Amino acid sequence: MSAMRYIHPPNAANDGRLGARHGRRAFLGGAAGVFGAAAYAAYGGGVASAFGPRPRSGDLTTATLGFLPITDVAPFFLGESLGYFEEEGLQIEHQFAAGGAVILPSVESGEFDIGYSNIVSLLLLQSRGGAYKIVAGGGKTATDDERDYSELWVLNDSELQSVADIGGRTVAINTLANALEIVVRKAADEAGADHESINFVEIPFPEMGAALEAGEVDAIQYNEPFQTILEQGGTARSIGKPFNVAAGGEILAYYFVKADNIDGPIATGFTAAMAKANAYAAENEQELRDIITTYTEVPQEIADALILPTYVEESVPESSLERYAELMTEFGIVEEMPAFADLLP
Repeated sequence: MSAMRYIHPPNAANDGRLGARHGRRAFLGGAAGVFGAAAYAAYGGGVASAFGPRPRSGDLTTATLGFLPITDVAPFFLGESLGYFEEEGLQIEHQFAAGGAVILPSVESGEFDIGYSNIVSLLLLQSRGGAYKIVAGGGKTATDDERDYSELWVLNDSELQSVADIGGRTVAINTLANALEIVVRKAADEAGADHESINFVEIPFPEMGAALEAGEVDAIQYNEPFQTILEQGGTARSIGKPFNVAAGGEILAYYFVKADNIDGPIATGFTAAMAKANAYAAENEQELRDIITTYTEVPQEIADALILPTYVEESVPESSLERYAELMTEFGIVEEMPAFADLLP
């Protein structure tokens, strides 16, 4: 299996902006610079400043939450705006982190009471001795021919027409040996391509579009909101939906706590509040889209066009944990099947 991390050229800037190596072309076409420096920080360029806590109302338990300001966490903000967490006796102080590499150890150390991570990263940490419990889930990926919030993209003039064509090609993902890699490998394998010949390179989401346009990679596995910006730029097209193939209708990312805290007021209150938030989000799509513009730099016209996951009230399905554990084992991320059921509340 081939994989490598992208190394910035010697003169590339890394100061929280979109990146000097392609300038504002990082978001392509007329969408370039839509987010600017704030969005780069929010979507992987560094640790963004924390939102301040809401004013206290009555006797509330304060809980700290670390997560990424991505579209997938929109139901949390919707639930917060509706007062669901206060109803459960919680005041949430949330902080944006650069990635799971910051969030996971911060939950372990107690800096965060609750974290948000994809299940692959969580199972990897569990396999190294961490003990965690899931308290709520994010959204489901699409199924069958539905559009998904993470698809495989190539330039319009690329000779690649489907996932079956990516054997021996260079594909950008945000993190090596993690969720995107295993779903692309599975989709390629199902399509008859040699997944072991794919050259995976690690490039942050905000820089992927520019890398594709510059010809540095043949394809990119791109998440929202970036794929909508890329699509509206008119220079690229989707050739497949690896998540639909590998884990269609499953939930990838979860809110979690240390196992010792699963029966405490923070975990139980957060679970109840998120169940209400996910249920409300499922029935009120436009409000969900609107709330995205309040915690990111995503403009309303982009928010209205995003492909969103499907949210459900009961958001910790064992089938999802098992599916990703199977994929991790199949493609050598772990040597033995992870004890995924230990994460269940």
